Amino acid sequence: MRFSVRLGKPTFPCRTCKPSPSSIRSSRRALRLTRVPGALGKGERVWVMVRLHGDMEIAPGDTVARYLLLSNSHDGNSSVQVKFTPVRVVCQNTLNQALEMGPTLRIAHNREMQRRLGDTAEAIAEIRERFDELQMFFKKIVQVQMKTTSLESYLAAVFPEPNRGKDDKRYERALKQMKRDRIAAQQRFETGKGNNLAHVRGTLWAAYNGVTEYVDYARTTVGDSKWLDSVWFGEGCAIKTRACDLAVVAVNGSQAPAAL
Repeated sequence: MRFSVRLGKPTFPCRTCKPSPSSIRSSRRALRLTRVPGALGKGERVWVMVRLHGDMEIAPGDTVARYLLLSNSHDGNSSVQVKFTPVRVVCQNTLNQALEMGPTLRIAHNREMQRRLGDTAEAIAEIRERFDELQMFFKKIVQVQMKTTSLESYLAAVFPEPNRGKDDKRYERALKQMKRDRIAAQQRFETGKGNNLAHVRGTLWAAYNGVTEYVDYARTTVGDSKWLDSVWFGEGCAIKTRACDLAVVAVNGSQAPAAL
């Protein structure tokens, strides 16, 4: 991803409860890790972006890198989160995992943390299996052709109409934002990076990546900590997860909402 961070000696997000050197060495050998550390805000949340060996080919010329995002706050109140955050290489979009595919892995702050983080190597098989499932899912949605009406319905569900509530001005602002979101995502369905590839053009994969590219690089200000916080943990993350959830519904043929 396009991070404005200073690369230095890799660190683990929980400095007080890091895994043992032996478990780190065994995990690195098995996964061939490349790590990039950083922090959000004034350092209240620290993170490590970990790239695993072996990119996933979704279509000819379109690959997705296997990334994990480990994050932790130093206030002791939140758990260590391990998020599966694959990145589409051609455009550097961060692709969220659908909720149906399993929750974010969490490790709570307690006296067992040292032991549990030390068992990282035992999770390698599960991590690989999860990424294999994601690859199969991405390959399914690249085979789904989108008609104009289905694209509009998909984006209407990704960016739903706001609740009116009692504050008319807030509602009008939210309604304008919703319209901007839908128009921008629809434009990127056609013009987004990599969406003109022969096996990608006009597919649900292109629609999904139109959303992720817009959310990652246009909906919020790129380059500051608020941007990263949004696309990884906040509103941007929620939008991308919803886009993925709707794509799962489409390919599984299960009780689809009006979206598809």
